[in-house]
Amino acid sequence: MKITAAILATASATLRGANPYSSTSGQPFRNPAEAKMQSCGQNCLEMDLEMGVVEIPDIADHFVRTRSYGQNGVISGPGGPIIRVKAGDTLKVNFQNRLVQQSTVTSHRVNTFRNPDHTNLHTHGLYVSPGNNATAGVASDDVLVELEPAERMQDGGDLVVPPGGRKQFKYVIPSDHMPGTAWIHGHYHGSTTLQVAGGAAMPFVVEDPPGYLPQVVEDAEEKILMVGLLSNGCFRNNMTEVATAMGDEVFKLTPKNPAPSYWTPAKRHGDAPPSQNPTTGSLRCFHHVNGQHQPAIRMVANEWQRWRVVNTGITQEVLRLRVDEKTTTGGQASKCRMELLAKDAVYIFDFPRKIGQAIIPAGGRADVMVMCEEAGEFEVKVDGDYIDLTGPDDAAHCLGAPDNRGKITKEDCPRNFYREVLATMKVAPAAATATAVAAAPELPAWSPVRPAYQTNADPASLPEGSTCSCDTFFNVGLPGVTSAADPTGPQVGRPIFGGINPSVNNRVFASPPIYSHVSSIDQVQERVMNTSWHPYHQHVYPFQLASGIDDAEEPYFRLGDWHDVYMHEWRFGYYVNALGFTSDNTPPNTRNGTYWGGYEENVGPYLPSGAQDLSVYQRERTWTMRYTPRNFYGNLIVHCHILDHEDIGMMSLEYILPQRNATCMCDYNADLAAAHQARIGAGGIVGEGQGTNGGNGYGFHPVDRNLRGHVRRY
Repeated sequence: MKITAAILATASATLRGANPYSSTSGQPFRNPAEAKMQSCGQNCLEMDLEMGVVEIPDIADHFVRTRSYGQNGVISGPGGPIIRVKAGDTLKVNFQNRLVQQSTVTSHRVNTFRNPDHTNLHTHGLYVSPGNNATAGVASDDVLVELEPAERMQDGGDLVVPPGGRKQFKYVIPSDHMPGTAWIHGHYHGSTTLQVAGGAAMPFVVEDPPGYLPQVVEDAEEKILMVGLLSNGCFRNNMTEVATAMGDEVFKLTPKNPAPSYWTPAKRHGDAPPSQNPTTGSLRCFHHVNGQHQPAIRMVANEWQRWRVVNTGITQEVLRLRVDEKTTTGGQASKCRMELLAKDAVYIFDFPRKIGQAIIPAGGRADVMVMCEEAGEFEVKVDGDYIDLTGPDDAAHCLGAPDNRGKITKEDCPRNFYREVLATMKVAPAAATATAVAAAPELPAWSPVRPAYQTNADPASLPEGSTCSCDTFFNVGLPGVTSAADPTGPQVGRPIFGGINPSVNNRVFASPPIYSHVSSIDQVQERVMNTSWHPYHQHVYPFQLASGIDDAEEPYFRLGDWHDVYMHEWRFGYYVNALGFTSDNTPPNTRNGTYWGGYEENVGPYLPSGAQDLSVYQRERTWTMRYTPRNFYGNLIVHCHILDHEDIGMMSLEYILPQRNATCMCDYNADLAAAHQARIGAGGIVGEGQGTNGGNGYGFHPVDRNLRGHVRRY
């Protein structure tokens, strides 16, 4: 698929093609293409990478035109190419933005959907410097940008790659980096939603050294599943709406056979549920794997495969992936097994862990081993739209909500789209010896050697000043909140979020940056989190689950696990009042308080009696995590991985000082606002180059040079 111009002659053409349920679904699974790289010296690799436009003529009864990555003039489409490195390598990525500036695009203020053809690169899950060297024109994993109009995007210190621009990204992989599955995607604040949801995502694998893993795992055939969701109205995400809001004419997700209700919203705040029967019209949303719809994965009975699964979705959807049982033609039940090795590029402590489902939030990854004991055809399923914990297509949870009872009918309620088929497994018979069929080998227990950045001390055992404990909470609502970037009032992201501000600790993202917390390197960082159903993500440093995790019933999450994305209330199957009003009849976009009114009042599922059934949720609203920054200091990005929340303000920064000391500021801006303003005066933020303790030569995004004057030294 060749790179095309950003504005294509086919934009208004009549779309034609065969029905994908007979032509494009069920094709043989294919891994993403391997990235073409060349040596640039000892332990040094270099590659060219491009972002451009790709068309998929026929996938799940849709025509798709979107942005993605490729090499040598060919855009691979969603899911590729694969980058592979080893610990201790340096990777240089010569990145070119092949997109074309559109005259129709609006460059809105900060915290709105904007500039769809501007981009950068985020190495999600890599433990690398978050800095850049503006003088040398080289960047690492610094996604902060100066949020200015497009005509100023050519400034040398800006990390945005403007349309037609080039930038070298240089990643120095530490020698103690744990092997694992990461990924790359764009992270320009304002275009992240559209680019990532559209398929601009590629796997990044830090490979296991030979002899590192048990032999059965090392020998297993590898599959990489970049799982995406293309949506015109599921999980309160509508990609066409996002594109329209920013004036983008490139992205197209066009149904070939839309049912009458395809574009018609239901009688509730938000988006309509999808069509349920493919024979009656195009589905409103669908998952894909590496740009394929329901591909067929070839396997052999009793042979393990290693699957690296990446949830490139952008919504509150949790990818609850299951390898289901299915009855064979002989009438006997045949089982397929799944065992967990790693999450978010970190091997688990009780490797391998037997699981019934992989519960992967948006942005998360799971490395699993999969095996079927008998030949046959089996299904890989994921929860689709509106998880229904009470049974398929059961509207009781919605009809029983206090503000809905007697006011709506079943047809007004969101319908269930439960257990969508993601892929099929076509399992061939196992090889037989003269006497018997070879049995599947058991996966042995194994423990990794933890690098320093994956170790935490118990804060209770440490002297005073060795731990920085702060609260972090996500909000949706707060119509009275303003920011330095927009002191006039709420930022409106799109119609579905009209008049609300997704925020972190009651602040929407701002440029110059607002810091939530300030601490220092080599301190144990403890965060008491209240993030509800928002997937929390932080850059650079993975974190360890320390408390508040109900791991008795669901083995996928256990205390002591490491993540870089975690969604606490992952059993999201709650249903807000279908009419979109709270109990005091105030519409949610004007109510002063939590979005959709009081959380407890509006959460489900509801029983037919109208009583709430909260037994399926985490017992604790808050959870605690810890991490210890070891090598990299400066800006640490944290945000909600519902990327339309992130794009319109649910992102913040923490600042890590380069010398260990007892600094622990849980609200830098509140504690030091007066002193801060007095020191910097009207001139605003002033810069100071900084780098890693290892002397890799990166500077960081400009930070108030007086920040260090507020800290205590040992």
